[in-house]
Amino acid sequence: MKKLTALIILTAAVLAIASGCNKKEESSVNKTPSAEITEAVTEETAEETAEPVPDCLTLTGTYGYSLILPDSIDSVNGDKITGSEYISNTDYVMVNSSTSKDNINVVVEPGKDKDTFDSYTKEVFQEQCEALGVFTNFKVNKYERTEIQGFDAIHIETSAESPDGDTFSQIQIIVNRAEKNADYCYTFTYTDFSNTLTDEYKKSIESIKMIDAEKSDDTVDE
Repeated sequence: MKKLTALIILTAAVLAIASGCNKKEESSVNKTPSAEITEAVTEETAEETAEPVPDCLTLTGTYGYSLILPDSIDSVNGDKITGSEYISNTDYVMVNSSTSKDNINVVVEPGKDKDTFDSYTKEVFQEQCEALGVFTNFKVNKYERTEIQGFDAIHIETSAESPDGDTFSQIQIIVNRAEKNADYCYTFTYTDFSNTLTDEYKKSIESIKMIDAEKSDDTVDE
C-alpha cells in the first residue's frame, strides 16, 4: 500500500525519523512504535506504480485533518498537485518538492490511550534513534509536549546527516486525537534538506487542523 523505492526508517518511542528523498526514485516514511523497525530497499515495478493524484483541493477529509502546503512542496508520486490546502483521503501521503529532496509526509495510525501516549519521552526517543545508528550526528534539538485543538501532541525537532552525507533538519508533530469518530494518531513530518523552509514549515504546522472525519469506520495500518 505504501510503496517505497528507498526506505530508511529510524524509529523511536513515539515515531520514527526518516530521511526522505523526493521524486520517483526515492522517498521516506516515519511510523510510530507500533510499526516494526525497518531498514529496507525495494524495487518499484510497473504494477506498483501509484495511480495519478488528483488536484489536492478535490481530495476528501476521510481521516479528519488538513494543512497548508508550502508552494515548493508540490508533487505526489511524481505528479504535480495544485492549490495550497491539502486534505488527504489516505492513511499515508508523502508530498515532495519537485526541485529538491525536501518533503512532507503524514502517517495516520490508530489512536493511543493516554498512558501509552504519555510514556513517549525524549529519553526513550533519543536512545532508540541512536541505537539504530542509521544517521550520523543525530541530535534532538527540541522535544515538547503541546496541544493542537485541545488534543495531546508532541513537537520534535531534530537534525542529522543521512547515509549519503546530506545534512537535514526535521520537524515532527504527533497529534493523538483518539476520539470516538476519529480514533487516530497523526504524525506530520517536515524534512528540510535545502535549509530554506524553516518559516514555511512553521506556517504549515500552524495551519494543521483536525476536521470532521468523513468515515468513522476506516481501518488504518498498525
